[in-house]
Amino acid sequence: MLKRELLTESSELKITLQPEEALWKKMQAKAEAKLTKNLKIDGFRKGSVPPKLAKKHISEASILREAVSLITPELETQARQNVMADDNVLDGPIYKIEDISQTKLEISFLYPVYPTLNLPDYKNLKTKFVEPKVSKEDVDKQVQKLLESGAAFQESKQPVKNSDIVNFNFKGFIDGNAFEGGEADHFDLKIGSGNFIAGFEEQLVGMKKGEKKEIFVTFPENYHVTAYAGKEAKFKIKINKITELILPKLDEEFVKKLALEDVKTEKDLREYLSKLTFNEKLEQNRVAFQREAFAEIQKQVQIPISEKLLLNEMKRLEKLFESNLKSQGFTLKEYLEITKFTEEDIKLQMRTESINLLKNAFIYAEISKLEQIFARPEDYEFEYGKLAKFYKKPVEEVKKTFPLTQLQVNITNSKVLDKLIEYNSDKKSKVSSEKEDRKTTSNSDKTKAKETKTKTKTSAKTTTEVKKAKPKKEATKKSNPKSKATK
Repeated sequence: MLKRELLTESSELKITLQPEEALWKKMQAKAEAKLTKNLKIDGFRKGSVPPKLAKKHISEASILREAVSLITPELETQARQNVMADDNVLDGPIYKIEDISQTKLEISFLYPVYPTLNLPDYKNLKTKFVEPKVSKEDVDKQVQKLLESGAAFQESKQPVKNSDIVNFNFKGFIDGNAFEGGEADHFDLKIGSGNFIAGFEEQLVGMKKGEKKEIFVTFPENYHVTAYAGKEAKFKIKINKITELILPKLDEEFVKKLALEDVKTEKDLREYLSKLTFNEKLEQNRVAFQREAFAEIQKQVQIPISEKLLLNEMKRLEKLFESNLKSQGFTLKEYLEITKFTEEDIKLQMRTESINLLKNAFIYAEISKLEQIFARPEDYEFEYGKLAKFYKKPVEEVKKTFPLTQLQVNITNSKVLDKLIEYNSDKKSKVSSEKEDRKTTSNSDKTKAKETKTKTKTSAKTTTEVKKAKPKKEATKKSNPKSKATK
């Protein structure tokens, strides 16, 4: 018996098979022989247990289970032969036992298929793309960062001010009780960095070395440790040391040391930083638009996700999560202790995130199909050029490392987003990644390197594909695993 069904509610092709009774019984006999051969009983060597005695130690359920494992590959081959090209199957199947006994086996193979989608009017979304604007204050902040990256350090006897590095002890209390992770000694914090919860750093300004003080802050409602979210906390503070930054003079000598292409004077530097800031804001606005626009589309269309694709994506996110924990020096147990999450909480988050990523992947794919958007040869060459500059390797060598298939999804998705922005922007702007100022992009790597001489920052960007479908997890810094005051 063979039966084909298209399950639109789960985007699956279901192929049900029932082997002949004689074949099924033959597989049960093989299963029993295999189990008997591997049976271990006191007084008998492995594989030498008499069949009659073995029957008493092998259950019918274990025989049926082993028989299923033996016959499944053959039945899966039969099922695969009945998959048609226009079924739009995206991956291999999972199988489900529909009925099983000593005389009958009915098994279904569920293949994930491309869903039928009726997208809303994505050309006229409520979500609009906001064109970035760069102010003089934005450029001044970038200049300040560069100056601070080249600053000297000097212990200060003056009260704490913005940009100072403060070494202090703190102990936190919620409802009058000290809370886990709310205490640290000799903690270094740069005032104005925004690394602590809102209001914490501001209350350190004006304090002097050796001074003690109590400050009060409120944890954000969306704080990653739910037990502390929205609660007021008191912190006892003692200042141990204050270090001020002695900034270099902003002159041509300083600009020259930055080694930025075609940047010779302060005016050149400000123009360059203006372009760099524009590109950074542009990327931030693109990310924000994508998130909000796709959420709006998702609310207006049913996108069924097959169990196989969901399981694959959850496994991918789990590996990514484990890798991120490892890179930060955490074990899962430590992470759960710090965040007060459970493993079930993590799995639920991963499931939710996986569904969102897969739905977005199908939206990307559907729009690319409707708009006839695809990666062209010149798109690949441009991407290879950027990668070659980034890795400082010849283009041909980069091509061997990054095959076309690895770039295809990113390129296509970026062009789809460009098209959505074009449709949903009040005025045309430089939204395409293909139109980036290459010189500014190249120089930005050098600038960021100047700003991060004393710290390492790791970021990972993942792309979800329709065929093979990145959770972002906050983690407290390993350098101070007890601290919960950090964002």
